[in-house]
Amino acid sequence: MRMGAKPRVTHLAMMLLLSGTKAIAGDVPIRNDTVWKDDRGQAIMCQGGNLCRFGQMFYFYGWGDYPGDNRKDTITCYSSRDLASWKFERPIFTRNMTNLTLIVPDRLHVIYDAATKKYVMIGKHILPVDDPPVPGQPRVTGGVSFFTSDTPAGAFTYLGHEMLPAGASPGTDYHRDLAAFQDADGAAYVVSSHDQHKPNRNIMITRLKPDYLHVDRMICEIPLTGEAREAPYIIRMKDRYWLFVSGHGVGGSAWNGSPTSYTTAEKIEGPWTRLRKVKCEPAWNIDAAAGAWTAEPRHSLSPNHL
Repeated sequence: MRMGAKPRVTHLAMMLLLSGTKAIAGDVPIRNDTVWKDDRGQAIMCQGGNLCRFGQMFYFYGWGDYPGDNRKDTITCYSSRDLASWKFERPIFTRNMTNLTLIVPDRLHVIYDAATKKYVMIGKHILPVDDPPVPGQPRVTGGVSFFTSDTPAGAFTYLGHEMLPAGASPGTDYHRDLAAFQDADGAAYVVSSHDQHKPNRNIMITRLKPDYLHVDRMICEIPLTGEAREAPYIIRMKDRYWLFVSGHGVGGSAWNGSPTSYTTAEKIEGPWTRLRKVKCEPAWNIDAAAGAWTAEPRHSLSPNHL
């Protein structure tokens, strides 16, 4: 998904609304299943991206996987007041292709630390990437990358990466797909699908240290049964934590569509309920101002079954 504007974006917009985020602008429909374009008329490039709100603005961060450019070296940022019209801000990070700290900037998530007044971006760390290969350097994956910036759309600085936190069980030395979650008390967490020997067969929740720049300790593991799971995401709503995960792709390919499932808990350390699939109805468009939903003859996530 190159332009990041298909079902995953509508899913993220839904997460914002369900978690209490109020829209800012007027009545602007959000159209799913179409190519979203920025203020330059160019397709939005936010592979593996993160949609969030700081102040009066929504920001969309992702890997700028541009056609014909297989370097995977640019992180892009877009901004919007209504989740429908998007402004291209800038490339907020471009990695040095000659540096051995090569990363695929994937599954990016940005949170704000009020104590340090820094915007912290985390991502899935892959070192080095397959394209281009680095002679004598084995491919290593599974870390969490950390970046910081003074502003949400400013230049981000890469600070390094860390692997498993203390307390993680043996054999689970991969953070695969991951997301950041910031709780009401300011504590920040990373939720990741992982397990070296059975890829994506566990969900691990890891607490970050107060500066959000280091892993602290594992909070809990959620064993999975059946198919592998990817793209975890946590929100807090109605005094419960809601953890959403996708399948591993219909037909065995992670790039194909798959059902979304969820589990809930009263405390972030659990216990978590059994996974249940999000039921599907005709696709829903969001009225960004009112938080209203309008059905269309397609299938997507429905807010009525959460």
